[in-house]
Amino acid sequence: AALLGEAIRRCHAAGARLLVNGGPDAARTAGADGVHLTSARLRSLDARPLPADMLVAASCHDPDELDRALGVDADFVVLSPVHATPSHPETRPLGWHRFEDWIAAFPRPVYALGGMGADDLPEALAARAQGIAGIRGLW
Repeated sequence: AALLGEAIRRCHAAGARLLVNGGPDAARTAGADGVHLTSARLRSLDARPLPADMLVAASCHDPDELDRALGVDADFVVLSPVHATPSHPETRPLGWHRFEDWIAAFPRPVYALGGMGADDLPEALAARAQGIAGIRGLW
């Protein structure tokens, strides 16, 4: 809780927002700006878990999860994995063609995730992504 509070304080001081990768109650209690739902948590919900003034993001891996994200009124999603990634070596990558097909009619921002690096940004934008997300490839 102390680490989360400090992270929120630093983000807000820099003009950034912070989403909690956890439950909506944790986000509310900590004073975070919203929540990032895992695909498992997304599948457990029937409605938006936070009020409209807080952000709701969701991890999606297939068209059913994209539909589910719309059903809970998520503000944006990350769709993964676009490329092979060491964090999920058993998962078959989507590739840009499938990524683009799946988000063609999706009415919310979608960030590409999975094996992303800064050099992937032009291709992500060409595939209609809002941008890219990642950790390993962006540090």
